[in-house]
Amino acid sequence: MSPIIRQGNLILRPISKRKLCPAVLCKPTTTADLLFIRNHLAHAEREAFQRSVDDVWCETAPPSVVKSATSREIDLYGHIAYSAVAGFPLLIVIGPTSKHFIHLANVAAVLEETDVGIPCHFTVLTRQREEFKFATSSSPEYQLWIEDLLETF
Repeated sequence: MSPIIRQGNLILRPISKRKLCPAVLCKPTTTADLLFIRNHLAHAEREAFQRSVDDVWCETAPPSVVKSATSREIDLYGHIAYSAVAGFPLLIVIGPTSKHFIHLANVAAVLEETDVGIPCHFTVLTRQREEFKFATSSSPEYQLWIEDLLETF
């Protein structure tokens, strides 16, 4: 079973305006899931932002091929590992300038488009009073994201 529950692009408001950002809702359970999710995000980031991602390897590569994590990946590995140990899903959104990690264990509420008042928009509120506003590019995509978020929340 794949550790990835939903993958696609979200618009992180207001930071990215209309820029689609790669996003993954995942629930890792093993150490192999860490590498699988990391590789998936590296490819998504490279495609979305036309960036060169160092040491990108495919999920079928043997462990001996895996190189040291770069300093910009340490936080990614930490958040994925914490999610695996805690047993709660994690929403990762790669913005144009930074990554956002939302542990669903820390989510206080998910506000749907009817609560927000804007079609295809939703908000995730954390217990630490952080507010993450998202939009999707279509209604069907919104339905898939909100359904998976509410189910895992």
